[in-house]
This record gives sequence, structure tokens and C-alpha cells, in this order.
Amino acid sequence: MVAQWLRWVAALLLLFLGMATSGFGPPPGANPTPTDSERLTQSELAILRASPEPTLSARSAVLMDPATGRVLWGKAPDRRLPIASTTKMMTALLAAELADPDEVATVYPRDLVLGSTVSLREGERLTIEQLLYGALIQSGNDAAVTIADHVGREYLGGVGDDGIETFVRAMNVRARKMGLTNTQFKNPNGFDAPGHYSTARDLAVLGREVLANPLLAGIVATAQYRMTGYLTVGRERTLVYHPVRTTNELLRSYRGANGIKTGTTPQAGEALVASVQRGDASLIAVMLGATGRFADARALFDWGFDQYEWLPITPFVFESPVGTVALQQPLFAAVAKWNVDLPFFHAGAGAARYWVGTEPLEIPLSAAGAP
Repeated sequence: MVAQWLRWVAALLLLFLGMATSGFGPPPGANPTPTDSERLTQSELAILRASPEPTLSARSAVLMDPATGRVLWGKAPDRRLPIASTTKMMTALLAAELADPDEVATVYPRDLVLGSTVSLREGERLTIEQLLYGALIQSGNDAAVTIADHVGREYLGGVGDDGIETFVRAMNVRARKMGLTNTQFKNPNGFDAPGHYSTARDLAVLGREVLANPLLAGIVATAQYRMTGYLTVGRERTLVYHPVRTTNELLRSYRGANGIKTGTTPQAGEALVASVQRGDASLIAVMLGATGRFADARALFDWGFDQYEWLPITPFVFESPVGTVALQQPLFAAVAKWNVDLPFFHAGAGAARYWVGTEPLEIPLSAAGAP
């Protein structure tokens, strides 16, 4: 009881000093303490707290708030599992970071792998952007390998057939830089292979990075597209069209769905990295080893929207004089609906600190989500 009282006193002192120093009211983006009319009633609180957690078919799952990178719910989130074509998120991210989307790549026989394809032809030429549509929308293995082959040779020092392997090594380097310590790639398209794995938590972080890239975010939100390449015969160019359709049925059936990537192999079962945006509210859900991934995603998103609301939070620099506000735009963070008066989260040493209501909210941010 004493500790609770001290927390209230400290919070009020901080708020008072901040107002006195700045000469204004609450920090920009901060949320005032709700009035009695805005508070939840005891019956509303009981209903929210009694809301059952989702029951999923997936062996591993995560629900993340992409604005902050905070995991809101998890089921074996760090279990290493095969990830199938969700691999292509890293292939696309690395290609988008290294190559110009308008540069042209050539399809070689080594790129024409089996499985899910977009029916590329030997000798066909397409831009990197067209290939990204094929790899991410219809999960074309041939498009993903062509991307890796081209980028590996043109940007990473690969020679001939070694371009693909060079690209895969760069995928693993990029994963380490992102802090994906439970992720390892053996190919650019997601075929089952010993040592090719990730976790639901790592894939949520990777999906967040994909959505932070405007080109990729637009592609993964596209339900259907017509890829265009060309073949050269003598001096003549013949256009080749590849209609592609998304493998992510949520784009057509769940309100606000805007990505990201599906995957299916014998060892992985059904995999899905899904995202939803509804106004200021956003969520990423990951399912691995599922038998009903889309039903899992709907249940997980429904639970998230039932349990959380999104409030503006303003970054604070705590090492600066009291009342100093970082000159940055507020983020909208998921906060439990029954705890909006004084939400307080401990994220460990070095975490970014934010202000919500009358207490600091500590949330870890990756570089992609930093304001």
C-alpha cells in the first residue's frame, strides 16, 4: 500500500514539475487521466478480464504491436520451427535494401525451381519490383530465387551459380543485425532444409521491418497483380505476362488486413505472418505449424482488438531536465483496456521510455519503429 502511494506521489510530482518547466499543460501526445465518466465500470472490467485467450491450431504463435514492437500474447514464441515461404520476407527485404526496383534481372535455368511458382521462363527478363510481386503475392519460388541470384551476383560478390549461396549468407547476416538470434536460412525461398528455421517472435520482428519499407508494404497488401517481363528473340522483344493472386485470404476476408506472407511445406505445415491496420490500431500475428492458420489469425486479431486500445504516447528524454519533451511525433501504442489510468511496463535496462497518462511507459523499440 505504501509503495502504491509513493508511486502516485512520484507520478504527480513529475507531472507538476514538467508543467512548471515547460510552461504548458501535459506533454504533447500525453493522455490525461480519465474522468469518472470515462472509467470502466466494474462489470465492464470483469467482462474484459474474463475474455478467454484464443485457442489456436498453431504450434507457436505471437501477437505483436508493430508500433512499439511489444509482444502482447505468445504461445511458445521462441520455439524454433520450419518456416516455409515466410522466408521470402527476408529475401524481399534484403533485395529492396540493396537493389534498385527498376533494374532488370535475367531468369537462368538454375532459378526455375519447383513448388509454388509464377511460371517464369528461361531467359526472361523482369525488373526487381516485378519479381518482388511474384515472390510475395503468389509466393513464387522461381521469382525468389531469381532475385537472390541477381542480387547475390550484382551486389554481394557472387560469381555464377554462387550468387544464390552468397545471397543466403547475406540473409543470415541481416538477421543477426536485426537481433533475430533464433533464425537461420539455408535458401531464399523456404524449402524445408536442415538448419532452416525461425520462431514466431523473430518472424514478427521481420514482418515489422517489411511493413516499414514502403515498396514492400504496398506489395504485401496487394490481392492480385499482373507481372510483366519480356523475352528477346533477335532484335524483337516479346512481352510475357504472369497474372498473380495472393495466397493470403485475409486480404479479402478480414477488415483492415494488409499483409504479409504465407508459407506451406510438409515439415512446416501452415505458416502465416499477418498484419492488420484499423485507423491508429495495428497488429501483427504469426502462426507456425498450424492446421488452420487463417482461423487462428482471425481469432488472435479479434482477441487483440477486444483486449487493447491504442493511445498516443510521446517519447520522453528522462536524462534531460524534467519537463523536456523529445521533439517527435507520438506513436499509438496498444494499452490494455482495463488499465488505462496508469499503464506501466518494465522492459529492462536500456529500453525507450514513453509517457502515457501520468506514468512512464517503457517499451523496447527496434530501429524500424523508433519515432
